Amino acid sequence: MTRLLAALLIGLTVCAATRIDPQGLLKSGMAARTAGDFDTAIRLLGEAIASKKLNSDDLATAHNNRGIARFRKGDYDNALADYNVAIRLAPAYGPAYLNRGNLYSEKGELDRAIADFNTAIQISPVYDLAYNSRGFTYYRKHAFDAAIADFDKAISLKPDYGNAYWNRGRAYYAKNDIDRALADYAQAIRYKPNSAEVYSERANVHFDKGDVDKAFADYEAAARIDPDYTNARASRGRIALFHKDNVAAAAEDLAAAVRLEPDNEYFVLWLHIARMRLGIDDRAEFAANLARLTGKEWPKPVVDFYRGTIGADAVRAAITGTADEKDRREQSCEADFYIGVRELKSGDQHEARRLLQSAADGCKPSFIESSAARAELGRLAH
Repeated sequence: MTRLLAALLIGLTVCAATRIDPQGLLKSGMAARTAGDFDTAIRLLGEAIASKKLNSDDLATAHNNRGIARFRKGDYDNALADYNVAIRLAPAYGPAYLNRGNLYSEKGELDRAIADFNTAIQISPVYDLAYNSRGFTYYRKHAFDAAIADFDKAISLKPDYGNAYWNRGRAYYAKNDIDRALADYAQAIRYKPNSAEVYSERANVHFDKGDVDKAFADYEAAARIDPDYTNARASRGRIALFHKDNVAAAAEDLAAAVRLEPDNEYFVLWLHIARMRLGIDDRAEFAANLARLTGKEWPKPVVDFYRGTIGADAVRAAITGTADEKDRREQSCEADFYIGVRELKSGDQHEARRLLQSAADGCKPSFIESSAARAELGRLAH
């Protein structure tokens, strides 16, 4: 009853506002956009625009806010049209440049995005949002020092700006400055304590640093915040499988990851490995999961090996045919791990150990296959 009354009151407020004048439509449309009701926002702002009774500044505001609502719905072309009109009506309207820049950045037009962020900053040199957006665009261009400088400025203007700490942490991580990255992720979590994505990204940094326990704790936090956050469920499951020896929990997480991202070959492989370690006959489930895969070039040979349609030599041959040397090294180390795990099941312990050692030595530390191989070798040694 309380929710029904609240909804009626909101509806009456909107109706009253829309009966008053175009300013009421504008305010109600902006309120709907802020509340995430983008369809209502687009309708009300469209009516305000169509009234032809708004002055040029208010009209620019209406187009800008309708552009935001359209952008959030993925209607980039009409959003861009709105931002263009807003800028034409109010050439010194910084938010329209910011929002158009964000749209260009989302579309991958990074130089155009930076040009718009530059204009927004020229209009308002204390525009923290523009510094953060420009910094993130520099980050995407791998101009990490320029990105960090912009994030520094954004944080100096808004010391509790969680997204700026988060993005600066990403930039430091890209520069392999792990300690600074972790410090910024800690600040980001302080100001964004309910972001599964921030916890999950910090977990990735902990994992790359070799701190598996801290990585696991952060993946757990991310999964508690959002049980459908795929990276957190998959990563927690893979750590549980080889590092925590909690195979049942690992299988539960990996099954969730497959459900959330059914065309991910790695998730399908890891779930199958978990089922094998539990001694479960998962042939029907594995076949059903395989049927949903799109057949990506890699790790398709490994998938086919587990499917039983090719042998280990054919996996090696497929890797040899890979043109890029870096890809060949990475695929070779992954193959060592997955073939080694399968050899453990088939009983050739000596060959399994050799392959797992090769994966532990040959895979980059950031690869889950590397740490899982080391963990498995440790288990076999006891």
